[in-house]
Amino acid sequence: MSGEPIVHAPAFRRRRFVNWFPMGLAYAFLYMGRYNLTVSKNALGNLMTKEDFGIIFGWGTVVYAFAFLINGPLVDKIGGRKGILIATFGSAVMNLGMGLYLSHILGSGDAGSESIRLVFTLLYCGNMYFQSYGAVAIVKVNAHWFHVRERGGFSGIFGTMISSGIFLAFTVNGWILNAFSSTGMSEAVAAKYVFFAPTALLFLIFIVEALILRDSPSKAGFDDFDTHDASSGEEGVAVPLLTIMKRIITNPIILTVALIEFCTGVIRNGVMHWFPIYAKESWVLPGSHPLRYGSWGAWWVVAILFVVAALFIFCGTRAKGARKAWLIISGALVFLVPFLQGGWGGILFVAGVIGANVAGWVSDLFFNSRRAPVAGILYATLAVASIGMFFTLGGTSNRVDWAKAPGDFENNDVIVALGETPVSTWADVDAILSQRSISTDAHSAIFATVERGGQEIAVPIASGGGGDGPPAWGLLPVNGMRLIDVSARPTILSLQPGDLIEGLAQTYDKLGAQLAEGAFSTWDDVSHAVSAVPARAVGGAAWDPEKRMCTYSGTGIPEGEVASDGLLYARIVRDGQVLDVALRDPAPTMRAGDQRTLAAGPVLNLNPLWLGLIIFIMSIGVIGTHGLLSGTATMDFGGRKGAATAVGMIDGFVYLGTGIQSFSLGYLTTVNWMLWPVFLFPFGVFGFLLLRRIWHAIPSGKKKAAH
Repeated sequence: MSGEPIVHAPAFRRRRFVNWFPMGLAYAFLYMGRYNLTVSKNALGNLMTKEDFGIIFGWGTVVYAFAFLINGPLVDKIGGRKGILIATFGSAVMNLGMGLYLSHILGSGDAGSESIRLVFTLLYCGNMYFQSYGAVAIVKVNAHWFHVRERGGFSGIFGTMISSGIFLAFTVNGWILNAFSSTGMSEAVAAKYVFFAPTALLFLIFIVEALILRDSPSKAGFDDFDTHDASSGEEGVAVPLLTIMKRIITNPIILTVALIEFCTGVIRNGVMHWFPIYAKESWVLPGSHPLRYGSWGAWWVVAILFVVAALFIFCGTRAKGARKAWLIISGALVFLVPFLQGGWGGILFVAGVIGANVAGWVSDLFFNSRRAPVAGILYATLAVASIGMFFTLGGTSNRVDWAKAPGDFENNDVIVALGETPVSTWADVDAILSQRSISTDAHSAIFATVERGGQEIAVPIASGGGGDGPPAWGLLPVNGMRLIDVSARPTILSLQPGDLIEGLAQTYDKLGAQLAEGAFSTWDDVSHAVSAVPARAVGGAAWDPEKRMCTYSGTGIPEGEVASDGLLYARIVRDGQVLDVALRDPAPTMRAGDQRTLAAGPVLNLNPLWLGLIIFIMSIGVIGTHGLLSGTATMDFGGRKGAATAVGMIDGFVYLGTGIQSFSLGYLTTVNWMLWPVFLFPFGVFGFLLLRRIWHAIPSGKKKAAH
């Protein structure tokens, strides 16, 4: 294969950009509407258990995999343009259906794990069927627009498309969830918006693509050209579809790539989907943590970095030689920096852009457009990194690392008066509150005067009582607590970093019995105790003691137990001092799908950034490999005429691997999270060994007469 550079007219390059860039956005929006399921699972908690999630996602990926057997050859026949239109419109309809279903069941109180599992499995399978048109359509269209020696660069484009979609799916959907839940809406109720948002974007991009996308240069007013792939020499020749399919399924290189991509499906989704679940469920990281949703709160810093990146890239387009390359690369790296604060999706975006672009560039520059050597290096890295995962999972302690503030109060606020009446003990406060109800009504609300930093401040009490007297928690704010000793000074407390939670129970007597059996040692102990206190169910739901939440199928509060009265009792060690406290119950009343959690998280036994770094390295490797093989090798060895069939077959194997990991890890992580990296390791080794078999493979089309 000649190493001469491929030269296109500027007008052609501009039209090619107009063709592939919106299609890249379409693929990113498809990802947003595919992996929003993971974000919704975290929001729904045990209403969608890990096993439910594994089953829903697993069946969806099986449908996705087998749909390629039909849709790959179909898109080779109807063209990529029609394929991407089917994908965007169909996925938009399915996402709309999932959002409306969540809105209905959570609004009506008919939520139950079993009903969600069934209906979501059906809708998500439909979504994944339409999603399967996306990848084959993109590769089919771009096989006509990119020469084989440009496709290493296209691997970078394909990987960047995937990575931007991951950012939208995990981070932007996470931001949407946080935005709605910050208005007072529960995360479970807000989960519907992570389906509505991609619905709107997919409908919009459907219209854009219908107007501007073209299947080949000749349909956009340019001449078609020989791309020197497996279809080279067949220009103008009508190759029967069955011939194309036979050529693909009997090609030993494509079959080997399919098996490698099966391993890619296991590792990629085994990391991408299960890490955010682990970060919330086991580590209990706050939503603003860089390894969860992150934050672009300092927007002006983000804006400055984007402007600097744009200046670097602009100067690079005006420079020549090595200076041009360094300016553009520097601009790209500066552009990526803010995404490292953009949560899990941002981290995956950076990893994907680096992995895909570097892998494609290295394969073209150093390996004469051979994809296997670079993919092999990346796979070896994946195998080693999965071993590192095992040693960096860490664990949790029962010590508080972060906690939310107590409503309108602050920690250590001392109540000195209620209304016009001075108070000096909690007994005084309780006596006054017992004489009247607490209300949020402006005309009848009580104001508490508190000492804060040497000043007296009036704080309205908005505890939500009624005509039957004050609730059990009195004037304690959300996330607030107080000493149990009624003779103590009336000080509002809250969990603080460094607090050691030794025990927690529904009543003070149960706390004593619990402490007699042994103090807590991990945050799992704390979380289990918090969620196990029965709640009063509303909206047709019932308490489910097995799942420790309210569901539509719950059996009710067991005999001999009662619902929470609004207070939880805990023993806390703070700065060496033992404190027996009463906490305001964050959820004494629940609708179906609600589960009680503390607005706090633990000190981890190992810095989470260690595992985050290993996952980042694995993401570089797995997205780089996927871009090289599914995005580029499929065009190389399938050719323009068989590109969709080739990518359909290979991506089908990707999602067969995805389905297997989904079913497997859905079960294994319920047993023990340590089995997570153990499951991934063999696939890294197997993928590397398969790549050794095609180390020197390169496409060759039919010979053409010299001209």
